[in-house]
Amino acid sequence: MKTIGCLHAHYSNTRYLEKALEQYPITLHHFVDPGLLLRITNDPTFTAEEAKKKVLEQLHWMSKVGIDAIVITCTNYSALLDDTSTVSVPIINIDEPFFKAFAQLPAPKKLIFTNPETVKGTTNRLNEYLCKQNRQNSYLIEIIPNAFDYLMDGNTKLHNEIVYNKLSEMTKDHSNHLAIAQLSMVEAGGNLHTQILNPLSSLIEEIILKLKLS
Repeated sequence: MKTIGCLHAHYSNTRYLEKALEQYPITLHHFVDPGLLLRITNDPTFTAEEAKKKVLEQLHWMSKVGIDAIVITCTNYSALLDDTSTVSVPIINIDEPFFKAFAQLPAPKKLIFTNPETVKGTTNRLNEYLCKQNRQNSYLIEIIPNAFDYLMDGNTKLHNEIVYNKLSEMTKDHSNHLAIAQLSMVEAGGNLHTQILNPLSSLIEEIILKLKLS
């Protein structure tokens, strides 16, 4: 039986992993900390270095509670981390398997966010990955306004409605292949019953592979 510590920025993300991994012999311990995102969003004096230090402190603390690996589901947390070599357990990051899947998506393509604060860090890391893989880094970015604020206020229903309606509009325009960048958008995207790349599928595949669950 494997034990995974999951670091989330919002409680709504816990159920995605619980449902996707329920058939496997693992135990999930969820660590939810929305405070860092709120601090980044609302405190202009809070630096990237301070945010990075906070995330690393959390990862070190998690690594001491008897887990086999850590899964990071927040793209904002992922974007802050450039070196996790000091953490004593393997880290599975939501970004890396998603970047691989996004690179294979045919052009033209669009990457969709709800949280403006995570766009720069995520796209910087994505462009670095595409460059290393000699892949074209031409893609559009769109931010769905207002939805993320409702999510952080606990109104998941309204968040999902806004995301669903906007994605529904986008799917009617067949000029781009679509990808949603954040785990919090997966439920709304899945309700469309159309092909939109999401970070959950690639993350689950990576967890199964890295922990040899299949």
